Amino acid sequence: MVKVSKSVNSSKPAFYTRECGQLFAMEGLIAAAIMITAAYLALGTVILPANADMHVSEMQLKQIGDDLLHMMDVPDGNGGTGYLESVVYNASPNRGPVANSQAGAAFNATFINYLRKSTGATINADTLRYSAAIYCVDDSGEVVRLPFANYGDNTGRNPSVCCARYVAANDWGLIGQSSSDTAVRLEVLLWRD
Repeated sequence: MVKVSKSVNSSKPAFYTRECGQLFAMEGLIAAAIMITAAYLALGTVILPANADMHVSEMQLKQIGDDLLHMMDVPDGNGGTGYLESVVYNASPNRGPVANSQAGAAFNATFINYLRKSTGATINADTLRYSAAIYCVDDSGEVVRLPFANYGDNTGRNPSVCCARYVAANDWGLIGQSSSDTAVRLEVLLWRD
């Protein structure tokens, strides 16, 4: 309750007590906090962070690469193996250089074909380049990188993105080492030329 003292005999205006002034100060502080919070939320939902704008093309490339590898890894309709599994099987060093080069050529043809279909425009698809490698673990536990397929050279001008997929590799191994049923990592670096 606000106490107002008014002098009946004087023409001076009414004044408020000290407690009322503290109440007005608290009300002002709470109102300011609400306004600052509302402004922060309104601006935070409208303005995008600057670093997200800079990497949109890289995020698009990564999504394209991940989608292509996923499409290639889907098993056929009869419950058989996926295309990537058969390509990686033929890319095993134990299969010999002819099978390895045929597997790389088959991967190149399929991946390029999917790249052209995914972008919807041949002009954009012709600017995409990639390099693929298979990573596996040898008998001593070391990770070995085997270059697999290339479609262009990365000069370093444009950033590349890494798309990868683990593929089941049955009866797979390095030359001179035991074959085993394992999983290898097929990694594709994708960039715009």
